[in-house]
Amino acid sequence: MTTIQKVIKSTIKVDDVESIIEKLTLERDENEIALSNLIDTKVKKPDIPESIFNTKYREYSDRLKVLTAEINKLELEHVKNYDTKKRMDKIGEILGKKNLVIDELDSEILSTFIYKMCLVIMDFITVFDNL
Repeated sequence: MTTIQKVIKSTIKVDDVESIIEKLTLERDENEIALSNLIDTKVKKPDIPESIFNTKYREYSDRLKVLTAEINKLELEHVKNYDTKKRMDKIGEILGKKNLVIDELDSEILSTFIYKMCLVIMDFITVFDNL
């Protein structure tokens, strides 16, 4: 395994994020079912004390909001990681076609892959093309 592949595998864990998203989605679905069942129960048995119903409803609703926010955050991370992984795979593919192996990242290799770099200083922004 080349150095670049080791770096990619150690920093980009697309599969881990996918499995977490799946678990959270399953938990969210179960929570939605429980909330729906709670509402159905209240409709069928209106004599359930309002305080108990409201407490459970709030509990399920709050958990649903937390799970949805976490899933959205992880999905954004997943897209970012997947995009980075695709780019790194493409770099590896190009290097493989040329039978090149990168053991060390030097300025020449870095400049090959960087097309633009921005320098941000308090008063201005400079864009360097084709470094």
